[in-house]
Amino acid sequence: MRRLEFLQWFGLLAAPLAWAVQLVAGFGVADANCARAGSHWGIAVETWEIALTAGAATVAVCAQLSAFALYRELRDVEDDAPGPRGRLHFFSVASLVGNALFLELIALTAAGVLSHLGCRQA
Repeated sequence: MRRLEFLQWFGLLAAPLAWAVQLVAGFGVADANCARAGSHWGIAVETWEIALTAGAATVAVCAQLSAFALYRELRDVEDDAPGPRGRLHFFSVASLVGNALFLELIALTAAGVLSHLGCRQA
């Protein structure tokens, strides 16, 4: 049961946390690149953004695989079954859908950042 609960929570929370790290760290890298103080550091924004995207996508794919493993483990459980196994089944289905959405968010964040790399003053 502990293994199933680990799969549940990893499958549910890993992809959103990976996207949040990609978003916040990517903003920090881009901001450091555009700031006067960070200009002498020679930060390669493209390299950092690609690395952040690859890391976030890897975590999200692992979360999706975890949710799929949990779903397969509980394939005999009814959708509205009571008790812990019903909860685990519900979270596995929710994680499968949510992880697909967060994988798209990770890709869209990367596409947006990598297509607009210039520094502009507001």
